Amino acid sequence: MSSRASTIIFRQGDTIFREGEAGDHALLIKSGAVSISRRGREGEVPLGTCGPGDVIGEMAIIDDSPRSATAIAAEETEVAVIKRHQLLDRLDQADPVIARIVRTLMRRFRGTEAVLLAEGDSEALRQGLTAPESNPTAAMGAYGDLLREREVEDAFAEGQFEAFYQPVVALGGNSPTGFTPVGFEALVRWRHPSRGIMAPEVFAHLAEKSGLIVPLDRHVFGLAAAFLNQADASLEGEPMTMSVNLSSRQFRDFGIVTGVEHAMWNAGLDPRRLQVEVTESTLIFDSSTARMVVSRLVDLGVGLTLDDFGTGYSSLSYLIQFPFSVLKIDRSFVDSVLQSETSEKVVRSIVGLADSKDLGTVAEGIERTDQQNRLRALGCRQGQGYLYAPPMLPDEAIAWVRETRNH
Repeated sequence: MSSRASTIIFRQGDTIFREGEAGDHALLIKSGAVSISRRGREGEVPLGTCGPGDVIGEMAIIDDSPRSATAIAAEETEVAVIKRHQLLDRLDQADPVIARIVRTLMRRFRGTEAVLLAEGDSEALRQGLTAPESNPTAAMGAYGDLLREREVEDAFAEGQFEAFYQPVVALGGNSPTGFTPVGFEALVRWRHPSRGIMAPEVFAHLAEKSGLIVPLDRHVFGLAAAFLNQADASLEGEPMTMSVNLSSRQFRDFGIVTGVEHAMWNAGLDPRRLQVEVTESTLIFDSSTARMVVSRLVDLGVGLTLDDFGTGYSSLSYLIQFPFSVLKIDRSFVDSVLQSETSEKVVRSIVGLADSKDLGTVAEGIERTDQQNRLRALGCRQGQGYLYAPPMLPDEAIAWVRETRNH
């Protein structure tokens, strides 16, 4: 047997699993064939063969029972591993009625299976097992997210996720460039061994579904805190700040507070140099729990940034409920601030609101000097975007700050 990432290749004759074993994963057959058998009154009873698109081993997970059959590779077979929690999480997230029906049907099937075996009616079992899959390609697609989730989990275990850093700058001042570096935003990237650097749009939703987003966020926070130490040792002048995005899952329990505190303690950082960025959607699901988590983070001294401000329906209400210190102006307004009177009014209103509450403002997605100049004229205090620099690796980010300060 040989394996790679989330797939396993079995040689002909290899035992994939045995009847009576604990079931901690299911398998999606990608190619080849698997013979299924059970112990009967007169020995091993062959029940049939499963092929591409079929899932095997799922029953033991759904009803938390031992394997009810033995699976052997009938030819060289490649399977994709589906972890126990991936199936159970989806079942738990389903409509409660549907989840109950699935588990009830499973219990009934187990009972029918036992009766058929006792009566020696292996043909009935065989017919149920070998009902043809009408569209193996569609079956593969249906399980696609599960397979991609597993790939993301393996990538995290193998250390393929890194933090890149995009500068945040103060707009205006006496600098000849018209801006001054004041901080960074930490942005996670996946360094895939064959596909190169990939942005969160590719993997964030998978990490959310699988729950991996929780350790991934904490990993990035730890890297960001350590990077600030590196920047302090390498750069002269005013210490830089750091912003880190946290997903909605982090605000459903208090574990993130301990994680943030641990990262700051290890790095020996002043918490006032750290900003946690959250979006309105992060707070909307369970605002009472989120409010308590936010309160404990603020008690640590960490700042709170409301990201994508102005794009949601309840931004003003959340601004009242939560102790934000910075409002981040969404790039959609920055993109159109020169062409749209409405966008300009929105930016002006956000800046005015922030000033009235003594909050900072950061405009994201600045790509042109004319955008920068207009935002500065409207009173926006800080910005970030490709006009200044893309997200960079730690050494590149430090070199960029040093060069910019020396101009």
